[in-house]
Amino acid sequence: MIMLNYELIKITDIPDFIFDGYFWFSDAEKPQLIIAEKIKKSMFSGMPFVIEANFYAPKEQVSIQIRNIDGDYQIIKFNLKGITDKALRYIGHDLEKEGKKFDFLMIEAWEEIEDQDNLLEAMKTLQPTWAAFAGFKDKTLQS
Repeated sequence: MIMLNYELIKITDIPDFIFDGYFWFSDAEKPQLIIAEKIKKSMFSGMPFVIEANFYAPKEQVSIQIRNIDGDYQIIKFNLKGITDKALRYIGHDLEKEGKKFDFLMIEAWEEIEDQDNLLEAMKTLQPTWAAFAGFKDKTLQS
């Protein structure tokens, strides 16, 4: 299993790094992207609220994951330095900026667990442990 350094943080603790990522407002049909920008922390106050957001600072190798759960922001800061696993590419159906669609990258970890219900005859199986946003596949805006 990949060992990961992560912590729960508050909005005020989000570092002033240059990030790539997206945020999705509660009244929007699609998320909005940022490329090489600082996170505007003011977006997390008032209405509409941010449903979810994922940001990645490539220079510092830090990933920020934000979810609004029952009106409270749950924010995880992942330190991805030293993680050598290859990021997986996902198709970003609603992730677009200036007419260009963006695929995104995730680094995931799975752990082996014992069969809990004996349906697999005591064989071990894999269970997802965590997933961290690792930016976009191609950040250029050229079509």
